[in-house]
Amino acid sequence: ISVNVITSQMMDRMGIKDLQDVTKLDPSLVFDRGFAPDDIRVVVRGIDNGRGRPVVATVIDGVDISSEALATAGASQLISPRLIDIERIEIVKGPQIALYGRTAFAGAIQYVTKGASEEPEITASIDVAQDGFHEARFSSSAPVTDTLGIRFNALVWDFDGFHTNTVTGNKVGGGEGHSASILFDWNPTEKLSVRTRIDTVGDEYASPAQAFVPYNTLRAVPADASWCNGGWVHDASCNGYAQALEMVMASKPSDGYIASGLYPFASPWYPLKPACPFPGCPIIPDADKVGFGSNGNQIDLETGTIYGGRFDDMEHWAIVGAIPDGDTLFVTQDINVAHPGNNKGSDMFGSKKEGERLQINLAYDLGVGTFSSITHAADMWVAQQYDIDKQSLDHFNQEWDVNGPVKLFSQEFRLQTESDGPFNMAVGALYWHEKKTQTSTGMSVRGMGERCFVSVLRDADTGDILSLTDLGPAYWQGPCGHTDINIREFQHDTYAARPPDDMIRDTVSSSLYSLIDYEFNDRLTMTFELRWVDEKEDLTASASQGLADGGATNSGASSVSLCGSHIRCDATGGAPGPGAPLLYLPVVVGCDTMTTTYTPGVGLVSEPCSWWAATPTRFAPTTRQEPLTFTIADNYVTPKILLRYSVSDNVMIYGSYAEAKKPGGFSTLGTGAFGFDPDGDGKPTETIYSPEAMKVTELGWKSMLQDGRLRLNGAVFFEDYTDKQTQVQKVFNG
Repeated sequence: ISVNVITSQMMDRMGIKDLQDVTKLDPSLVFDRGFAPDDIRVVVRGIDNGRGRPVVATVIDGVDISSEALATAGASQLISPRLIDIERIEIVKGPQIALYGRTAFAGAIQYVTKGASEEPEITASIDVAQDGFHEARFSSSAPVTDTLGIRFNALVWDFDGFHTNTVTGNKVGGGEGHSASILFDWNPTEKLSVRTRIDTVGDEYASPAQAFVPYNTLRAVPADASWCNGGWVHDASCNGYAQALEMVMASKPSDGYIASGLYPFASPWYPLKPACPFPGCPIIPDADKVGFGSNGNQIDLETGTIYGGRFDDMEHWAIVGAIPDGDTLFVTQDINVAHPGNNKGSDMFGSKKEGERLQINLAYDLGVGTFSSITHAADMWVAQQYDIDKQSLDHFNQEWDVNGPVKLFSQEFRLQTESDGPFNMAVGALYWHEKKTQTSTGMSVRGMGERCFVSVLRDADTGDILSLTDLGPAYWQGPCGHTDINIREFQHDTYAARPPDDMIRDTVSSSLYSLIDYEFNDRLTMTFELRWVDEKEDLTASASQGLADGGATNSGASSVSLCGSHIRCDATGGAPGPGAPLLYLPVVVGCDTMTTTYTPGVGLVSEPCSWWAATPTRFAPTTRQEPLTFTIADNYVTPKILLRYSVSDNVMIYGSYAEAKKPGGFSTLGTGAFGFDPDGDGKPTETIYSPEAMKVTELGWKSMLQDGRLRLNGAVFFEDYTDKQTQVQKVFNG
């Protein structure tokens, strides 16, 4: 097999401290950090896990601890990125499922830890660098009795970070943490050996130093996602809702009822102005400007353009060309406004991880072979809090706030023969069970949007607009256009009304495997590997009930719309009484409407609001949520055959053929915004993905030349990868 071994001496000599450093020693490996600093993903030979479980197994002393993040694209969260007490690292390329477990779809990285020493030893190191970096390591080992040895390791580190959040003036990209392990090597007899290892880790990583890249052009969104239904608003091909809205908002009061079909002085497109220069004056239409905003010069905070009397939902900002140099960008991450904790009013805390691992490796010499038992249990608590949009905006906030446990248990039994003859084999069984729970209180709060309430009459044959009319003063809902507000004062209310929602993934995997090794002669050897896997995954998450409750769409548990599309953010209107002039009444965000009555001789009376929030859900998520569980199960076989030929004592060539499979599952990346069942049909059609499969043929050689001074290895391989997961955009109820 194609394997690269990095010894502890090499790691010390080359200053390898963490997982990212490891990938620098092998050209076929690429280190990829996921959504959080502890979401470790490794790409091998160009194969990556865009979604789902990792494609490269993370193995510690024979145990596959590869996990999968929920609602992000990250991978293993059970290993600390900082390495301690490692004896060697084995980087194995190509499918290795039979030997290294269920996750070794494209390869595996095994970390072999140091055992107890035969003589007492103590090592310690301290590293200090700029920007507040400090790291201290300590290791000691000694025999306790003739049959028992012990090793203890500890690590403490902290780092301020290189970059500064311009919003708060605090450093980002740093962190602090500690980890420790204690190991017992017990050999009560010559045949029995038991190694017990206990790890503990506590790492805190500040928010990554990520900056928002400014947009530089406008692009069209997919046709199904726009009211324009396929064309640009300013094109003749656009004959959807947007065309009607633009015609409404291009009108002026001077057009009058006869010309525009809209009620004079009560039409829904007029921009507003105070009726007098004194405080408390009513807001009235400004007859000198066209509509689409509270005033004719207001800037759309989403697009950065002047409203100017147009409604264009086909245009959205995008980036074209090269990404700007990092020196020209600034970190502008929002603060934690509403979530409780020591960081309230300051930077988002980033990510935290703390927990323990227990591993017991037992080996018993049967004479004709070795029986092994590997028991592993892990209990880790992970929390993350980030500013997702990487901007500090008044009208929009999108934040990530999750926490929960990851529990993993596995038990493996293996029997391996060790005869002097040409035939040897190994058989084994593995039970692997992971349960991950993630509680989310993140929020996506929006205080902006467009609203226009008119009636459109079209020609049944051509689709041309025949007339535009409002629905009269009794139904008037304010002028057409985009409005927005500062949402910060309402974020405490939205957090208080945001019910936590749990996402729970329960994965059970059972497998049987076998390896057969046969020596035809002193030079030629054949190895055949086979693993049978049976796996089941249950995933429970929040499903929006927006469509079921008669709404227009489904949205996730974190989505809150204060105002904009369902009600204007600055003013609304109503008829105070029969024959009375229509007045513009201010919206009190925190109210759904104002109770207004007209009494002869008294005049207009406005009473306090009877509803909380401009959003009909009283600051809560836009749609009701209910838990929903989907289940997927699969079983499969992954074979591999390998031929090795020793040309000489120092040169070996090999050829192999392997098949690998990565089971299907459920995509959880969009559940926060759209819920677990976006179209509301109770089926996992939108979130389920199929298994991935790969067939790999490889030819290679290994050699040690110049009396061991030169190592020359190489490989040529062909990967036939089918059904690879990729990201697509899908529109529901567009």
